[in-house]
Amino acid sequence: MTNNKRNNSLDLLRLLSTIAVILLHINAPYLSVSDGCGISRYAVLFVNIITRFSVPSFVMISGAFNLHNEKNRNFKEFYCKSFYKTFLPVIVAIFLFAILSLVKGNQIISVLYSIGIGDFYNLWFMYMLFGLYLLTPFILIVKKSVSKTLYRNASFIFLCIACISQFFSTYRASYAIGVVFCYLSYYIVGNVIYEESLTTKDIRENNRRRFNPFILLLVSIGLMFITLAFRLKGFVYYSVDPYVSFFSPTIVVASVLIFIAFTKLNLKTNVNKIAGFTFYIYIFHTIWHRIIMGVLTKIFPTGELFLILIGTVLTFIVSLVSAYVYDLFWRFLEVSLDVKNKWYNLKAWK
Repeated sequence: MTNNKRNNSLDLLRLLSTIAVILLHINAPYLSVSDGCGISRYAVLFVNIITRFSVPSFVMISGAFNLHNEKNRNFKEFYCKSFYKTFLPVIVAIFLFAILSLVKGNQIISVLYSIGIGDFYNLWFMYMLFGLYLLTPFILIVKKSVSKTLYRNASFIFLCIACISQFFSTYRASYAIGVVFCYLSYYIVGNVIYEESLTTKDIRENNRRRFNPFILLLVSIGLMFITLAFRLKGFVYYSVDPYVSFFSPTIVVASVLIFIAFTKLNLKTNVNKIAGFTFYIYIFHTIWHRIIMGVLTKIFPTGELFLILIGTVLTFIVSLVSAYVYDLFWRFLEVSLDVKNKWYNLKAWK
C-alpha cells in the first residue's frame, strides 16, 4: 500500500533491497550445486553475500519511521494501524499459499507445521516483523525516558551483542524471542541513524563531505569481499541458519554503512509508486520465483548465472503485477465491504 509521506533515498533502498531479496532466494539453490573453483562458484557465493544487506535494510527502514513517530506510543492506535496494514494482508496471503500447497499434494500437517514455525514460503520475515511491531510502543516509552546519547550508544551496543549472540544460536521458529530481539537491534539502530540524518542543512552538508555516501558504499562492498574470503576459507557458520546469516560481523557493518549512505543521499528521483508495493512484492515473490525458475530450468538446463539473472528480472516483474492486483483487491474490499472502517471501529481499539 502506498504512503504519501515518503523519503526518496530510503524508498530507493527499499526497492533495491526487494530486488536483492529476490536475487538471494533465486541464487540460494545454486549454492549447494556450484562445485570446484570456477567463476560460477565464486559468482554464486558472492551473490549470496552481496544481497544480505537486504533484510537488515528492511528492518532499519521500518525502525527509522516507526520509532520516529511519537504517536506510536499509543498501544491501541499503533496496533490497530500496523496490524491492518501488515497482519491482515499476510493472513490472506498465508491462506492462499496454504491452498496452493495442499493442491500440490503437501500434507495438511506439514503445511500447518510450516505455518506454525514461520517457515512458510519464505514468510519468516513477516513473523519476525510482527514481533518488532508488538515491541514498538514499549521501545518508544523507553526512548522517551532516557537521554538521546544513552539511546544512541545503547542501540549500537545492542547490535554488537546481537551479532555475538547469533554466533552461538540456532532457532526453530522465526518469531522466537531470540530472533526478534536480535533483529530489534537493527530496528533501533535504523531509527538512531535516521534521526541523526534529520539535522540542519549545514550539519548535513558537513557530514556529507566528511562521510561521502559513495565511499561508504565502496567500503561496504569491500567488507562483502572480506566475507567472501572467509566463506571460501571454510568459515560458514553465519551461513547455516536463515535467521543468523544476516549477523555476520562484516555483513552487520556493511548493512549499517549502506543505510547511513542512503540517509545521506539527497535523491530527486522518485520511485515512490513502485516502492509502495514492495511489501506485497516480498510476499508474492515467494511463489513466483519457484514457478518461474521451474520453467526456466527446463528451457535452459545449463547457464546458472543467466538463469539467476533472468529469473530475478521476471520474478520482480510478475511479483510487481501481482502486488498491484492485490492492492486493487484490498481497495475493493475497503469500498465494497467497508473492511477498513469495520477494523478501525472494533471494540478492541476503543
